[in-house]
Amino acid sequence: MPLPFVVARDAHDDLPLFVGLEDGELVGISVPSGEAFTIDPEEVVASVSIDPAAIYWGLDLTWAQATQRRAAEAPRRAPSYTPRGSLFNPLDLPMTGFPAETLLRHRHAIPTVDTIRLSGLFAVSTVRTSIEQAEKSFNCFVELYEARGRELPAIADIRACFHGLQNSKSRMFYEVAEYAPVIRDAIAQGLHDRELRRYLVRQTTLPAGLGVTKMSFTLALLGHDCVCLDARLLGRMFGSREKATEVENGWGKTGKHVSELSLRRYEKVEDAFLAKNPFYDHEDPIGRARAQWMSWESVGRTAATHSVWLNVVT
Repeated sequence: MPLPFVVARDAHDDLPLFVGLEDGELVGISVPSGEAFTIDPEEVVASVSIDPAAIYWGLDLTWAQATQRRAAEAPRRAPSYTPRGSLFNPLDLPMTGFPAETLLRHRHAIPTVDTIRLSGLFAVSTVRTSIEQAEKSFNCFVELYEARGRELPAIADIRACFHGLQNSKSRMFYEVAEYAPVIRDAIAQGLHDRELRRYLVRQTTLPAGLGVTKMSFTLALLGHDCVCLDARLLGRMFGSREKATEVENGWGKTGKHVSELSLRRYEKVEDAFLAKNPFYDHEDPIGRARAQWMSWESVGRTAATHSVWLNVVT
């Protein structure tokens, strides 16, 4: 039986792929490079051919004709994605709360499960809420956590820390807390930075709340050089909250994993964020994380100390 030949929508391009099933997941083989990665069903926007006669040159011609036709129909259409790191400008304020000493200490050792757990929980506390409310919720959890000798409180007790989304947020906290040893084991294998992130989001069973964005935040807090592309940064990069949401929807989880295509989308926007970003120093071992932190501060016009997290990690 021939493999279906489809078009999958990437953040910047339409990708022609041969697709098949492997362990219940759609696997696409790119043409002509032969690179293989998983895709989500909703990323398939067209079926080009399922005919056995669809050999390379015929497919190439079909693809070229379709591309030329779309270009002719909309010659003045503006690019959909125009992220620019240069949009983030230093303010006339010495305001950074970037905890470089703590992050570098985490980077040069294998953090404790406790530190990893608290970092992951602070990251997911920021899901769909303001930083002020996130810090209140996290501080509420920390008080319960320390009162129990740094043991995980009951899920019913955690629920009381949240205003709105109590059930989903408490489930996130419980799952992320139990997932922390997975991150520690990956760091103990010698994985770092984007390599570490790739392994975790592609090869492990992710808990609720930790997709590629909040995983990046967690790893940055642990001294790994990743960019957390949150709504504040995306809004500045793409010019509107609506466009930011559209971009962010392109790298969501499918079940317990992030697809290869979704991760590639994220990495492209991450690279665009860093390009010409005045805060980015590629020679800094945590330069990506520092650029994200300072850019985030520059948009909000206030220092981001995240002291409720900083005061409890070791």
